[in-house]
Amino acid sequence: MANLSVLVGERIRLQRKRLKINQEKLALIADIDRSYMGRIERGEVNITLDKLYGLCAVLQCEAAELLPLRANWMKNRYGYSSKTNCLNAINTTSYYSGLNLNQDKAASRRQYR
Repeated sequence: MANLSVLVGERIRLQRKRLKINQEKLALIADIDRSYMGRIERGEVNITLDKLYGLCAVLQCEAAELLPLRANWMKNRYGYSSKTNCLNAINTTSYYSGLNLNQDKAASRRQYR
């Protein structure tokens, strides 16, 4: 199963290589430690949105280009490619068994306070 951090890291590495920038130069320009940059690309750490947008500025791309599509991520993580299949899987887990996903948000918050 692919972790979201790994997928984002792979896309950062791909964009960096497209621009023919080495990891050390990217880290220097983005004001990130070189070893931390390597950990980001390997998906070993979760980066903040601030760091993601900083990297986007250096890599000349939008954050959306570095994030996987939700459907692809759900398929990689849960083995489901559609919202319906994912919700069916959630309904079968014991953690969510008491939660009616059709309730409005306010009612759900009151139920689990």
